[in-house]
Amino acid sequence: MIGFGLYKNSEKIALWFAIQSSQPEWVKKQLTADFSPFKKVTQQDLDATFEKAKHYQVVRYRLIDGKIFRQGEAHLLDRTRQFEKMLFRIQRSKKLPNLDCLICLGDGVPEAYVPHDFWITEHQAPLLAWAKKGDAPFVVLIPDILTTREASWHKEIEGINKKYRVTPWKKRKDMAFWRGASNDKGYTLENYATKPRYLISLLGKEHPHRINAGFCRIFPEEVEHILQHLIVGYASVKEHLDFKYLPVLDGYMCTFPGFQWRLLSGSLTFKQSSDEMQYFYAALKPYEHYVPISHDMSDLLEKIAWAKEHDSQCHLIAERARAFAQEHLLPNQIYAYLYWVLDTYSRFQDFDLTVEPLGPEWQEQFR
Repeated sequence: MIGFGLYKNSEKIALWFAIQSSQPEWVKKQLTADFSPFKKVTQQDLDATFEKAKHYQVVRYRLIDGKIFRQGEAHLLDRTRQFEKMLFRIQRSKKLPNLDCLICLGDGVPEAYVPHDFWITEHQAPLLAWAKKGDAPFVVLIPDILTTREASWHKEIEGINKKYRVTPWKKRKDMAFWRGASNDKGYTLENYATKPRYLISLLGKEHPHRINAGFCRIFPEEVEHILQHLIVGYASVKEHLDFKYLPVLDGYMCTFPGFQWRLLSGSLTFKQSSDEMQYFYAALKPYEHYVPISHDMSDLLEKIAWAKEHDSQCHLIAERARAFAQEHLLPNQIYAYLYWVLDTYSRFQDFDLTVEPLGPEWQEQFR
């Protein structure tokens, strides 16, 4: 029991130091860009934005003197609880600022099945989100919940680091490897043949010596019989790391934490061109941290051939990506980024939350 207490205390100290550390330049630029549309945020702005967006997986939080209150979207309990775990984790190391904010619990803003302007109003407040389309205005990006879920990114880090040590670059197969579900924005009988995840799976079928790719799951049922021949089964993160080239493709929105673990992996990430982004994307540069590929996979074979011819350069790109992930995308840095967002946001508030009344619609949340 004493050992566990010491461990928890060391966790608190490590996160405190991460939060107190100097913000990297890319973080400063991202925060400046995300908050640039706002001079101040009023209660009227928050009320108007929440009223328009509340039916689209948007919840409202108030952080008051270390307490957390929530309003809206009670049916999204798993996602709200995970986000609240992030807040409580920070609170144990560094007091959260008093804040009234809105967060979208969907995969990103806006997803294909919601109105493209569901949060935009005359009196505009920021909308916190895990991912967004590049031209979506008034969105402040924060780390996604899967990178802090114990059964996801946290769990994989140790295994990835071990695999990196026992399977170095020279031992990895010079092939591309991809697994995923048919969730790149909805498959129908009319559109399935245009979907990038279908296209990479088809390439895997046609060029098995260069690309090992296919579906681990297919939905909806109406296309299952057509795509059945492209099902190749599930593969773990560690199994991906037997290969040098790891494409990352968008799903309903950005793939998280799929991009993060590929950057850490020691393999070369082939990043699909996309107008979708998470908070750290702008810090990454093509041919420095990843190799870009076309959205429709049309140049994937060409890029594989290029990578084979430039093996040393690609190894260096993979190492730079790993270094970036180690420095900026591990748990304490993820939590620190969320704190920096909330702290920056609090300076834009034009009201005192400690004197604002809390009605019955607000429910206090507990650890």
